[in-house]
Amino acid sequence: MERLEENILIADFMGFEEHKGSYLIPHEENIFWCPDVDLEFNNNWLWLLPVIRKIGGKIGLGKNNTLNQGIKVILESVMYNVDINQVYKSVIEFINEYNKYEAEKISFKERFIEIRDQETSEGKYNEEIRNEQLKIKSNEKENIQ
Repeated sequence: MERLEENILIADFMGFEEHKGSYLIPHEENIFWCPDVDLEFNNNWLWLLPVIRKIGGKIGLGKNNTLNQGIKVILESVMYNVDINQVYKSVIEFINEYNKYEAEKISFKERFIEIRDQETSEGKYNEEIRNEQLKIKSNEKENIQ
């Protein structure tokens, strides 16, 4: 992956709006459009630190140890390492893993919905829901008494 692709990966992770190869960048009190070739995540701490803050906010991503370990590595590398290239590399690795994690979550949800819809059309799902609701109601009655 080239630097330009990596910087675009970060801009997308940050949720920056893209329009015709430029990104809307919120910077302190200003907002400006920046061509993708001028993104500076790889060589400017002022650009990279907000990304690290956002990544730090992802601590505890379910039971995904790979992502949580990636967050730990990034935060430690910022604390103990002043080499922006190393931190930048760790950020790119984390975002790639994070994107895989998110894609798997979406894929799982889509598969579940597809199975549910198929079973609903066959009448199986409705029976299971009805049985589950009856169990819940009977448990509620037992707890009240």
